[in-house]
Formats: sequence, C-alpha cells, structure tokens
Amino acid sequence: MKLNYFLIALFFAVVSCDKYTTRQAPIGIHFDVEPHALDEWDTDYNGICNEWIDLLEELSGAIEDHFPIESLRPHLTVAIPRWYDNRNFTRNDKELVLSEAVQDISNMHIAIMDYVDNTESVVKDARTEVEYADSIGSDKSVSICVETDCDIGSQPESVTFCQEGTTAMEEAFEGVWEAFADSTGFREVCVHYYQSYTVLDPQYTTGNPRAMYVWHQEVVDEAEDGEFMTFSKDHSVTTIYIESQDLVSSDENQKKLATFLNTTKTINLQIEMLFGHHIWARTENHHIAVDLAKEASYFIGNLTVVCVDNCNNRGVCLRTGECECITGTGDYCTTEDDNDNDNDGDDDIVSPSYLLHSLIWLLAILSIFIHLY
Repeated sequence: MKLNYFLIALFFAVVSCDKYTTRQAPIGIHFDVEPHALDEWDTDYNGICNEWIDLLEELSGAIEDHFPIESLRPHLTVAIPRWYDNRNFTRNDKELVLSEAVQDISNMHIAIMDYVDNTESVVKDARTEVEYADSIGSDKSVSICVETDCDIGSQPESVTFCQEGTTAMEEAFEGVWEAFADSTGFREVCVHYYQSYTVLDPQYTTGNPRAMYVWHQEVVDEAEDGEFMTFSKDHSVTTIYIESQDLVSSDENQKKLATFLNTTKTINLQIEMLFGHHIWARTENHHIAVDLAKEASYFIGNLTVVCVDNCNNRGVCLRTGECECITGTGDYCTTEDDNDNDNDGDDDIVSPSYLLHSLIWLLAILSIFIHLY
C-alpha cells in the first residue's frame, strides 16, 4: 500500500513538472509606433524624433528591469520604415541617423517595413540597416518585411505584392536570403499581414522561413479549428507578431493567449507580442506603451517555468523569470517577511502553479520517507 501511494505521488509530480516545462513564452515584445504618422512630424520633426527615441529607451529599460537575467530577457522589436536610414536628426547636440539611433538602443531588434514590390528594391532598402547591425555586433536583429495588402488607399501599387502575387514575393525572399547569407545581423523575412496573405494568389511558397504580422486576435480564439496553424505550417511561418493589447488586458484573455502559445509550440511557431499606435510617440502618451511593455513582461515572466537539473535532485521544480529563484529568494520565492523583495511597494506574488507543483513534489518526497521507514 505504501508503495502504491509513493508511485501515485511520483506520477503526479512528474506530470506536473512536464506540464510546466512544455509551456512556451513569447520571445519578444514588438512595438509598431510610427512617429511619421503624427501631424507634428512636419512641424516639429526633430522634437518628435527625440520623443520617439526617448520612448524606445524607456521600453528597453522597462523590459531589462523586469528581466535582469539577460538569457531570460525577451528582445524588444521596433518597426521602422525603409527610409529612416536617410533621415538625420539632432540629439544631445549630435547629428544622428534615425535608423542607427534606434539600433543603438540596448536589446533592440528592428523590423524594416520594406514596402516595395521587387527583389532589387527590397534588398537595396534593407542593406544599410543590416550592415549597421553587423558593424555593432547586433546579431540576428534585423527583420525585412514586405506588404501584401491590396487595400492601400492613396499609396502607389508599388508598395505591395498584392498585384504581383506570391511568386514575385518568394523571389524577393530568395534574393534577401542570398544577399545576406553571410550577415550576422540579418534575422528573417516577414509578411505584413496574415489576413491579406491568405488571399494572395497563387498560394505558393519556396519554404524559406518567415515571420508574419497578425493584427486580428481572433486567431487566438479560433486556434482549435486548426486553420491558422495549418496556414502557418504550410507557408513556412516560424514567427508571428501577434497584436496583444487586448490579450493582456484581463486574466481571462491572458489564459487564452497562454493556451494559444502551447498550441503554437506544437508546430515550432515562435511569438512576439505586438502593440502599436503612433500617438504613443508623444511624451504625454509614453506611459501607455511602457505600461503595456510591463504587462507583457509580467505575462512572459509568469510563463517561464522550468525544471532545473531534472527537478534539481531535491525534487522541486524551480520557477524562473525575473529571478532564478535557485537560492530561494527573488520576486517569486521571497524569504523576506514583508514579501516585497523588489521594494516596489507591492507584495510580490508567489505563482499558484509554482506552489502547486512544488507541493506535489514535496508530497512525493514525503511518500518516499513513509515507504522507506
């Protein structure tokens, strides 16, 4: 009978540990904040550029503050148009190239909105940013994105592959991979965006891996029907940038996103949490974007659960995220009486899931002693 209790407890402990090690967390936090869309871009260009760079530095700092351990830190990705490498501005009495000022920020990746419709232009427009990433040692930090939307308003047809179709787009992707094959800064090609991509003719792909923007959150609710996952797999999509403002707005939506992440893991699909509005570039609106970065960081930290050293030979699955918790101290496993280990004025929260599977393992250990003695 004692042996039966032991085996049952051990079974649930292993299941609990495996459950949390299979959870996938987003690899990045992605902001599409386009200051050139502001009316003030034409009247206060230099001021707007500085306010925008201030915002990006604040976002980077917020993520780094939440993840002091670099290996656990999601990167920050910022979308920029293809022509920012031709725009200069003055910051702290120095003249800077706008795209380089972005790339110089810590933990920064960029997604170039390379919205043209031929291979030569796609490669040419991205070369400066890729070569700059190479020069500063920013590995795998530049994504090169093309447009597929047919609803482009007054913009010229040359900004999208809508008319040319997937054959021309795939040729452009081949050209990008060939042009930057030896680059350390080039990361991936990407498509803007899922809904327009699905109706682009013909439905053809060369198999080159790519990222994809997803601005409609319905794919999270509809993940179980398999349509989105099938499309992503069939079109060699390896990363999605999914709009997440509503998805982090409530516990219920965060649970939906966590479930969606587990589903994407089955096809090795990585996630960046996407947020965007041009008004956030203004100083008075920075707090909106920074709060979203903090909320996304907290969500990612809550998903980062691992079994250390095969449950650490003491039989306890240890939580990581903002701190490694191996010593028993940190934001999620504090030993301080006031339970405010980060001194932010709020009690730190021990993850209920961490407590649950830790309890199960302790019961398993207790069962071992009962069985032996």
